[in-house]
Amino acid sequence: KRKKRFEEQLNKIDGTLCTIEFQREALENASTNTEVLKNMGYAAKALAGAHKEIGDIDQVQDLMDDIQEQQELANEISDAISNPIGFQQDIDEDDLLAELEGMFLSPKYSSTSPFF
Repeated sequence: KRKKRFEEQLNKIDGTLCTIEFQREALENASTNTEVLKNMGYAAKALAGAHKEIGDIDQVQDLMDDIQEQQELANEISDAISNPIGFQQDIDEDDLLAELEGMFLSPKYSSTSPFF
């Protein structure tokens, strides 16, 4: 009888421990969820502040258009600066190639020339 009574007590204690363990896990989950939600709230406020500082999408698009225009202007300036001053731009490439071939075919260039 004593053994049976101890087994019953053991079963009750085991059931109590299981209940306590489930409660502990539920509390841990609730605490984690609370922290997650709190941090999500902070993040939402931070994003809202950043978006308020940035402005609406029209302002962002206007800024991007301005940047594009300035980039195009910078490319035009770079192209203008990179063109040599005083160099004739209207030289016919076929004429230039023919003159170069004529130079290499002249007797003063030999087959040992570094250009061949």
